[in-house]
Amino acid sequence: MSLKYGISLPQGWTMDLVGINDPVQAYETMTRVAQTADECGYESVWLVDHFHTVP
Repeated sequence: MSLKYGISLPQGWTMDLVGINDPVQAYETMTRVAQTADECGYESVWLVDHFHTVP
C-alpha cells in the first residue's frame, strides 16, 4: 500500500484569496491549483463544505 496525498484548494476562508477581487479570477486561481495538483500526482483535491469565496 502506498501513501497518497490530497490538497485543500484555496477558497478564501483563510484569507488565501484576499488579494483577488474579481470572482472569475478567484475561480481561475482555484482551478489552476487543482490542475497543478493533478499534474504533480496528488490523489485528490478538497473543498470545505461551502463553495464560495469569503470574506
